[in-house]
Amino acid sequence: MKLTSRITTLPGWIYNVEVADDYAVDSALDEGINTLPHPFVQYMEAHYLTTSGLIIADCRMSFTEDTEDIFRVEGSNIMLNFGLGGSIAFEVDNLTPLHPAKLSTHAISYTPNFDGRYLMPAGQQIHYVCVILSESFYFQLISRESTLHKEFVNQVRKREHTYFSPDRLAVTPAIKRVLAEIITSNRSGLLPRLLLETKIKELLVIQLEHFLYHDQEHTKKAGSLLQPSDMDKLSEAKRILDERFAKPPLIAELARMVTLNEYKLKVGFKSLYNQTVYQYVIQKRMKLALSLLKDGGHTVSEVAYKVGYRDISHFSNAFLKYYGHRPKAIAYRPGSL
Repeated sequence: MKLTSRITTLPGWIYNVEVADDYAVDSALDEGINTLPHPFVQYMEAHYLTTSGLIIADCRMSFTEDTEDIFRVEGSNIMLNFGLGGSIAFEVDNLTPLHPAKLSTHAISYTPNFDGRYLMPAGQQIHYVCVILSESFYFQLISRESTLHKEFVNQVRKREHTYFSPDRLAVTPAIKRVLAEIITSNRSGLLPRLLLETKIKELLVIQLEHFLYHDQEHTKKAGSLLQPSDMDKLSEAKRILDERFAKPPLIAELARMVTLNEYKLKVGFKSLYNQTVYQYVIQKRMKLALSLLKDGGHTVSEVAYKVGYRDISHFSNAFLKYYGHRPKAIAYRPGSL
């Protein structure tokens, strides 16, 4: 896993650090600080702390001219991102289109590779902290099987760029407290790495609780705003998916078909049927696939095609995630489910 960050118009690096991907409890901590001596740079302190599977970047900077920062993480990573000061515009490939943002929020993201572009106006007092974890390190902190992040883990397994929550939430005093403890923690002594890991886990738990509570309240509020006519439209959306799950319409198309906006369709569907549109489609596909396989009259590739998959390996992986074994196993133990 490698972090690089550079200003496009200036020589040198804000960050250029690389660590192994493996979680290794005995790996040593390394720390440092980078600066860019240049007339455009009013000030810069780019602190970093690294160990196997972990990079922490704590950066404060300001420029006399508008600048562009190219911020990249090579390798599969989960990023805990915290904005603590300044206003910018940013975009991340496959995650976020270019838009203005005030650095006062936090997020959790997964990317196979993170590729961000940050536009910083002159005079802004920029401050952010990024805690970048390899998959190995992240799943040491929280089990893959935990229900706290089930949907997020599904996206990680599929190697799909995703945020833990669609909304970025305000940085809370509790988050600031733990960040301060991480940033100012003593690096010397016998247990600095273990203590650091404990603090990162505490920070992650606070974030997860914040997002989960927000999403639950968001869903409740959305459900209370649904009108009787919306219920009928959601029922119609379900009927369309029942008929077309092998080739389902995109969310935007489905919303137009039932004359609902996309927000009400997504949140209302989950509130009414206790699963997302995507989860409902997968459920329909897997149930039909199991029925066809148990009948014994179709090959795995034929079943994959009938339930909407053009790639047999994708179908096999989806079946494995849903039922716990590959579809070909049905041929050897019919009637087992």
